[in-house]
Amino acid sequence: MMKSPSRPSQRRGSPWKGLLITASILSCYFHPTSTQSDSISVVPKPPCGTVDSSVTLDVQDFSGDPFSYNWYRKTIQSYNRLVTYHVPTRIQTPADIPQKVLLNGSLLNPNLTLTDTDLYIVQIIDSRGMIATSRGNLTVYDY
Repeated sequence: MMKSPSRPSQRRGSPWKGLLITASILSCYFHPTSTQSDSISVVPKPPCGTVDSSVTLDVQDFSGDPFSYNWYRKTIQSYNRLVTYHVPTRIQTPADIPQKVLLNGSLLNPNLTLTDTDLYIVQIIDSRGMIATSRGNLTVYDY
């Protein structure tokens, strides 16, 4: 006759722990992006970051003639603007921050910390003054 333990083994983790780890890994690959322009998107490469690594928020499928890129965090408010990149002069303002805007408008985020997990928004102003906007989520894990 087998006796069932009266309490769960202390060595075994909760079944929820495994499920949560699986869900967080899968969430790296399913980031909804919404755009005000059907033609552009922001895609994190790689899909998720880890502490002390780098992720590029890649601007894809913009077919216009960009004049400037504005990157924001959380919302398009002036106090949430991270950086502006002026295409004709190739000048980034501010220049003394860790993030760098690449020539194609993508945002390089080096030396990630957990606090870098957030919604990032790119606003592209083309040479005619038209504005295109796209959003992408950056998720950072501490493995």
